[in-house]
Amino acid sequence: MRWVKIFTALKNHFTSIRAVLTVLAFLGIASAIGTLIPQNEENLLVYTERYGPNLGRLLIATGLTHVFRSWWFIAAEIWLVISLLVCTYYRGQFALRLSRRDAKRGLGAWGLTILHVSLILILVTLMATPRVSKEQRVAGAPGQIMALTAHGVPFDLQIKDFQIDYYPDGTPKQFRTQCAVLENGRAVREDTISVNHPLRYRGAKIYQMDYGWFLRGLLTTGGQTSPFEVVADRNPYPIDRQHLLLAVFYPDFAYDQNGNPVSQSQQPRNPYVLYVLYEYERPVKMGIVRVGQKEDVPGGNITFSGYALYTGLLVKRNPALPYTFAGFALATAGVIAYLIFNPRRRKPTQTENGGEPEA
Repeated sequence: MRWVKIFTALKNHFTSIRAVLTVLAFLGIASAIGTLIPQNEENLLVYTERYGPNLGRLLIATGLTHVFRSWWFIAAEIWLVISLLVCTYYRGQFALRLSRRDAKRGLGAWGLTILHVSLILILVTLMATPRVSKEQRVAGAPGQIMALTAHGVPFDLQIKDFQIDYYPDGTPKQFRTQCAVLENGRAVREDTISVNHPLRYRGAKIYQMDYGWFLRGLLTTGGQTSPFEVVADRNPYPIDRQHLLLAVFYPDFAYDQNGNPVSQSQQPRNPYVLYVLYEYERPVKMGIVRVGQKEDVPGGNITFSGYALYTGLLVKRNPALPYTFAGFALATAGVIAYLIFNPRRRKPTQTENGGEPEA
């Protein structure tokens, strides 16, 4: 008897419209907060710097910095799935009983059951998306092959060409990557990726994100020469076990009115590099040098021998997305079935001779 009461209480809890609406409102508010607060920052100091030490620590402690992966958000999603499962079970029983009495209206009831099943599928795939979807930023120069298979993508990408269109004032207007899709080393498709026009292939989307410059050169210290290739993006890159190199590339170098280095255009008419060389994470030399010119550094010299424009791409892959679309298609089918086979009952009307109304 006790177990019957517990079962009845659980059933009433999970089938309560008020409880379902409360959980949906909770998930909606949490999702809205998750869109306002930057999510999943690797450096948690970002939150304390942006929101202050007290509020920043509170956001981190409550999981608002990773809403969609927090235990309380996942718990609310699981509760909603259980509620939908229970409701679907009883909805299916009702549809089965109604089908035995009225086949046409039974099809309408099955439409609502299908709608419940589709909602479960959609919710489960949305729960899985943050855990199975992957994003990877890659960069490559014309002629290079991006090994996307190393990141779980079922193909590689060869960069054929990269082009930038400019406005009259010299600012970038559009940039395009001409590429070939490689499977097992063989080109199976050629396409062009540009801003707002991603490449879609085998469940992956590749977006045009940005561009920049690769710098190649040689560092000679202590009688040893180390070739290097770094990205000119103001971040230090390791050259060998001892040295890091930060480099900023100015393709059309000049000084502004305040004496600061600038690039007058993106065309490599006067290529210079501003660099900082670190030894054991301690800066030992800073300078501005023309590409191809040898520069003395403590214990040796450094030469930036070449440069190449690279394209920056964002690779996205979400294996759960087709199932989400399938859920929406199933939901549409369920609603259509309900509307067709379960029309509203017409009000009874009296017969012309004043007799009893007909159903």
